[in-house]
Amino acid sequence: MSDNPNLPDYQHPKYREALSSLIFLEDMWAGRSNWYRYNNNNDIYNSEKAFCYLPPESEEPIEAYLSRLKRSRFERRFRNAIEKDFSGLLSQFVLKEAPRSLLQNQDNIDLRGNSLRVFLKEADKLALRDKYCFVFVEYPPFDQSIVSEADRLTAGRRPYLVLLTRSQVINWQVDYVNGKEVLTKLVFRKSIYRPDGEYGTTEIELFYVCLGGAYAAYEIVANGGQSIAKLAIDDRGQEIIGQTSLNYIPITIYSLTDTNVLETDVNSFPLQDLAEMNLELYQLESEKREILHKCNMPTLVIDRRNSEGYISSDGMDFNRATTIGPNTIMYDCDVSWAEPTGKAIAATQEDIAKLNTRIDTQTLAFLSGSKTPRTATEAELDSSQMRSNYANMAIAKESAFNTLATIWGDYEGDYGNWAIECDRELFKSPLDIGVSEIQELYLTGVISINLCLSILRAKKVFGDNFTEQDLRLELERAGSIRLEEREEEEILA
Repeated sequence: MSDNPNLPDYQHPKYREALSSLIFLEDMWAGRSNWYRYNNNNDIYNSEKAFCYLPPESEEPIEAYLSRLKRSRFERRFRNAIEKDFSGLLSQFVLKEAPRSLLQNQDNIDLRGNSLRVFLKEADKLALRDKYCFVFVEYPPFDQSIVSEADRLTAGRRPYLVLLTRSQVINWQVDYVNGKEVLTKLVFRKSIYRPDGEYGTTEIELFYVCLGGAYAAYEIVANGGQSIAKLAIDDRGQEIIGQTSLNYIPITIYSLTDTNVLETDVNSFPLQDLAEMNLELYQLESEKREILHKCNMPTLVIDRRNSEGYISSDGMDFNRATTIGPNTIMYDCDVSWAEPTGKAIAATQEDIAKLNTRIDTQTLAFLSGSKTPRTATEAELDSSQMRSNYANMAIAKESAFNTLATIWGDYEGDYGNWAIECDRELFKSPLDIGVSEIQELYLTGVISINLCLSILRAKKVFGDNFTEQDLRLELERAGSIRLEEREEEEILA
């Protein structure tokens, strides 16, 4: 992308400032595949990212580093917390009021087969990861063959939702009308594939410029040593440019944690510390694997008796080794095998256990606003804060839906006070909470096993002396399914 403010690929200064953090969060979301893949006996890796996330040792040969990188494993704790806990809780809502055509098409809200519930859950994930995302309410381009309402219904023309990540929207302009923030221009990038030859395809990056009531897509091409923008062509050979029936940009800035997000601190992300702990866990797990690898490969220790060496009367050089087939003979040496002890493994494993506990605590703290469970009275207040934080996110989600449903209704001439209602009764007082209620949240997929155990442990449901293993056994006795079986099913899925 260029720094030319006259080209559509120009990046807003706040976007540039946030980009490195967005890339980091996307990498911690995707895991090791974003910097290393092994394919057909070839190591495919992004050296800049790999060296950053798993730094090479001093003077470590590249072959040894790649072997270490290949042995490393990435557990997606950051992603699982968002997917299985936070977005799972927020996905419990009831659709109260909506435009008629939205209700009719809620099982295919994006023309890609996704229901409204699934679509909003994906939006929740992106908003929690990146602080916000964008929901575009699209409408099929003008078709001159549509001359009546019957034609429109027959052709299936209706609004649909498009989800954009924060990193896709590269530029924007904001104006204030009666103190309200209004988008007057927005540019987002999108990659498409075009046919190339008989069977090939070529990836092209397009830049969509959206104004109130109009849009156009551009492709950046080289012309005489300079970059210029030309209108992009769609699959039918038509230029991608047109007008909408609305006099504003039909987009919702979807955030669960912030307001006026385009003007707030660009480097403030709700769960960045959790992502950073996930990276630390990856590095510790890699260190443990290396210790185990070296324990299985004892080191050959050679102690030469005569440091100066000598040559025998028959001319044999005792300073060098003699190789006979697959064997090596060394003279005038004491040779032994040094096997590493298990102390290093135990220390690293303890660090990993402590870090996993910190991750669990941080996950719960995001909902409760506190990292330190205390007395029963203080825990009661902590639970109230948890309900408050969750309620704030629920309110933000309900508000975002109202905005996108209003845009949908504006396309259709269907006006009203559209609403979803999130379930605010998911969290109760720790004095009232029951094993069966927590287990039900877990078994129905609303929360993960990690959050389930964290809540029980932090709220001291069974007292102070229960270990994690005790909690697992108690949950098993209260239900009909073993937690280990549930986790295995999820992994296989």
